[in-house]
Order: sequence, then C-alpha cells, then structure tokens
Amino acid sequence: DVIHLSVGWPKSFMTPDLEAAIKKALASGVTVVAAAGNSSQVATIYPCQMEGVICVGAMRPNGAVARFSNWGTQVDVFAPGEKILSTIPMNRPPKFISRKGYDYKNGTSQAAPFISAAMALLRGAFPEEGRTLAQARLLSSADAPAGHKGLRGLFHIDRAVQAAPQAF
Repeated sequence: DVIHLSVGWPKSFMTPDLEAAIKKALASGVTVVAAAGNSSQVATIYPCQMEGVICVGAMRPNGAVARFSNWGTQVDVFAPGEKILSTIPMNRPPKFISRKGYDYKNGTSQAAPFISAAMALLRGAFPEEGRTLAQARLLSSADAPAGHKGLRGLFHIDRAVQAAPQAF
C-alpha cells in the first residue's frame, strides 16, 4: 500500500516508464513517498513534482529545516533527517559509532522513511479511508509550515491517528 522512494532527479531524467508506473500506483490507491533532495534549494525534482506523491524534507533536532534539505511548495511535510541511525555496507567503516554496518546519516533519504512508515501505519489503522484520506490525516495534523519552506512542517503521527478524516 506504500511505495518509498529515496530518490530525486531533474525532469529530464524522469523516464516515461517510471512516470507511468508511479501514476499507475497512485491511481490504484497506493501511497507514494519521495525524498525532497539535498541541494539546499527550491528544487523542482521528480518524482516529488508529481501530483499525489508525498514529498518529504528534512528537519534538524531543534525543529529548523536542515541546511541541506530542499524546500519549497513541492515539499509536503518534514521529518527528522539529521543524525539518523542508518545501515551502511559492512565493508565501509562507520565514522560516528563503533558498530559495523551502522552509522549516523543526514539527508532527506533519512527523513522520508519516517513518513513512509507513518503512512503504512495510517493505511493499516484506517483501511477503509484509502490513500487520499490517510494523506490528509498526516498533512492536516502536521505543524504549520516551517518558515514558509514547505506546505506543512514537522509531522505528528499521534495527531494523525486521532484526527478526524477530512479533505486536505
């Protein structure tokens, strides 16, 4: 019910087959979540620019938009994206911790999985509501936009679960 894409590229790199696959998934009621990118700019990257794709930016622990995160009207919501414990290849030594296979990473690719997981939880908790109402729950329960850098600010799964379904 949820597709997670930690990717982003200019429209010139968007293949017709990939665009068709994403549109087909959305039309079938599948939630598609994508990372906003790490260029620290208003970026019109794909698949974030596609109607219906949830575009996720990264926030710092203090609630500010992360310095590297793309931002702008294509960013739907933000999630933690700095110092996120992540898996890394076993043959690469970690920089920040002493356990092979893990390290702290920064990026919208670390933020977007929070939203993919939140959408999976909402889709499972409210299967009768479908993609658009689950998306509305998540977005309408997020904080106000972070300095006008996106449609909404930090997400709150607790509020989303308790929210009444509504159009957004």
